[in-house]
Amino acid sequence: SGLTVQLHLDKRFHLAMLSVLPRLSLATCCLASRFTLQEPAWEARIMECSASTPWSALQKIAKDHKRNLGRYIVGQVHARIRQKGLPIQQGWEGLCSIVSVEYVLVMLEPHRFGDIVADLFCNGSVSEERGIPQAITASREVRECMKSSGAEADGENRRNMDLFKLQDSGNNKINAVDWIFSAPFADVLKPGITPCENRSGQSQIMDDYTKLAAWIFPSADVSMQHARLRSVSNHPVAKWIASGKHKHLQKDEWAKIMKTVQEGGQVILRVSTKASTNSNHGASGHAVVLTAVLTEERASDSCARDLLQASPACVVWSWGKYYVFESCDNLRKVSGGGTLLQARGDYRTEGPWRFLLGKPGMALIESHV
Repeated sequence: SGLTVQLHLDKRFHLAMLSVLPRLSLATCCLASRFTLQEPAWEARIMECSASTPWSALQKIAKDHKRNLGRYIVGQVHARIRQKGLPIQQGWEGLCSIVSVEYVLVMLEPHRFGDIVADLFCNGSVSEERGIPQAITASREVRECMKSSGAEADGENRRNMDLFKLQDSGNNKINAVDWIFSAPFADVLKPGITPCENRSGQSQIMDDYTKLAAWIFPSADVSMQHARLRSVSNHPVAKWIASGKHKHLQKDEWAKIMKTVQEGGQVILRVSTKASTNSNHGASGHAVVLTAVLTEERASDSCARDLLQASPACVVWSWGKYYVFESCDNLRKVSGGGTLLQARGDYRTEGPWRFLLGKPGMALIESHV
């Protein structure tokens, strides 16, 4: 899960958007900072406990790099809130499903995210007072961890084994705040299998991250949509081999997922790292968030409206970036299921602001279609 994944994307959207979004993020950061009127409670707590935090590894690394750890963590929380979760980065740690839940939390309840991070950073644990069904405690292994998973040492991907971006800013390392949030939950989901220096990734299954989503959003309507199982032939051996593999979603199954996002929900998809036209091709290996469905209502250009009416585009979040599929049906063909967070009450979002009518991301997509 999240080891050496290469998503098969519509390249022209991918490349164009990566060249534009960093500049948009900077502009958003500078604009938002001018209107900060009151320091959130979680910010004050993080700053106050910076010297006493139980995250000893991060304390040492920050001291070695002459950084104020509290201010560093506060900056990362603010960046995620300002940019609706976009900067969240799992690095090489196989935590894709947990950071996907983190992304949805920032999207829907940004300051509750800040409160949970403050609890974990200051106390090494978060209690039921934050709306979760059980207390979550960061193990000593997690708090003292400084080394990356074994995936980073495999084959052509061999790099230094530092865990954090604070140690090595050039090799897609995990950000400190994303480790503080995700690693304790990984401990709970996979008891006895620490995420620290894990050799094979966490390999969370859909049951795991559906369970986590239900924990984080106890008053929301959380459900799973699995692809129906199919065998490759009637031969008993073939049926046995196929019995454990979820194939990609069919159109009726996909319609429920699309409807969830269009109505203001979010969906964590289990996707394949390889595209295939074979209906028996398994779809597994990586978790991403289907965060927006772009229909004709979001377009101002008449040609783009016609094209999106015929075939909506889908925006996926993963690894600190947005990926746009020109056709949502192409995304369906590499998706094996999803965890659906239905829109209800406060749990409702239009998705990333960049893809709303008249916004820069949407304008960029219109110019390409």
